[in-house]
Amino acid sequence: MDSYPRAVMITDYDRRKQISVRGIAQVENVSNIKKAFNRHLHFSIIKLGLEIEELQEIEEDAGLGNGGLGRLAACFLDSMATLGIPAYGYGLRYEYGIFKQLIKEGWQVEEPDDWLRFGNPWEKARPEYMLPVNFYGKTVKDSKGRSQWVDTQVVFAMPYDTPIPGYRNNAENHFHLKFFNDGDYVQAVMDRNISENITRVLYPNDNVFIGKELRLKQQYFLVAATLQDIIRRFKSSKYGCRDAIRVDFDTFPDKAFIEFYMFRFKDFYEMYPDRFQNKTNGITPRRWLLLSNPSLADVIAEKIGEDWITNLDELQRLKEFADNPGFLDQIRRVKQENKLRVAQYISEDYNVDVNPASLFDIHVKRLHEYKRQLLNILHVIALYNRIKADPTVDMVPRTFLYGGKAAPGYHMAKQIIKLITSVGEVVNNDPIVGDKIKVCFFSFFAYFPL
Repeated sequence: MDSYPRAVMITDYDRRKQISVRGIAQVENVSNIKKAFNRHLHFSIIKLGLEIEELQEIEEDAGLGNGGLGRLAACFLDSMATLGIPAYGYGLRYEYGIFKQLIKEGWQVEEPDDWLRFGNPWEKARPEYMLPVNFYGKTVKDSKGRSQWVDTQVVFAMPYDTPIPGYRNNAENHFHLKFFNDGDYVQAVMDRNISENITRVLYPNDNVFIGKELRLKQQYFLVAATLQDIIRRFKSSKYGCRDAIRVDFDTFPDKAFIEFYMFRFKDFYEMYPDRFQNKTNGITPRRWLLLSNPSLADVIAEKIGEDWITNLDELQRLKEFADNPGFLDQIRRVKQENKLRVAQYISEDYNVDVNPASLFDIHVKRLHEYKRQLLNILHVIALYNRIKADPTVDMVPRTFLYGGKAAPGYHMAKQIIKLITSVGEVVNNDPIVGDKIKVCFFSFFAYFPL
């Protein structure tokens, strides 16, 4: 009698990871998953003569946010969906999004990030909810002294819905992405390029007037379309207005307050001051532990179960294992395996051999003077000078890893990247330093290759 592997019950989260090619590639402990759905997918990929790594690269991330505020918006969407809080998110559906970063001769070079070149199967166009946004024009007063805005350039915002699934709760929220659509098609023949620029690229270079004008138009386009949609949903709802509106404090949504005034909410705060609150994001264990570090997640789940995935406070239960030699050994082994994988990636992609037993000092975030990358690399220079002065100095070996993008028009931030790569060239090739210090700058940093 032939025996066949029994199908294994898997979670909704694992199913979502299977559907995403990148999710499949990130899973370390996939023995059970491969016995079910992924086994068939794996055979299909082989039959087509493809590699999983190739598909992983094809599935593009939507580069629609930047820095901490982009991360903040994503955290809110994930958290609300997982908590079952009904919500909508709004953003601009940039055709190119944030740029791809290359490092050439130590300098940052930007290339367009054409993330839509293969389409986006997760979004659904909603032309029935298209809304007009007016630019330019002038104001005139009628016979009763009422002002009217006339002779405007009308651009229509068409929303695209992207579902944001909650974790293990069969719930989802929606993320509305606004895209331009020309209004007057006769005039649009002349104005097409002007209108298209509104959602062409994330954060244009605003060192010149045309860049400043475009960025202001992007800001206004987002908040004007968003507030119109909120009011549209309010008017169509039979339950009245129960919306709480979240504004991320970048330069974009600041204009929302101006729009609130236009829609007669200027006295709202005086009437209900408690309805204006500040919320920030924490650390989601689903992305930064379960997905990013599955080996460590397995060790933790083995000890305290899986409730920590949706309740971070549950990790406090690990305190009882703080003196458990077996548990601590498992943690050390996972960390060392991860460091070996990073060291191999650095060696293969950047031709820098790092000491896996060294202390990894990682500085990955948007390049900006206040983010202190400059201070960090000055520390590297100080350590280098100390070693050169006394090659026998006793110090913990360190590997300094940097990653992050500088805004195209931010000259000082680009200079800092050049300084980091130049210091790396000197330090990494100095035989006196050896493996006491290594420096590597990740171009176009993303966590998935690691």
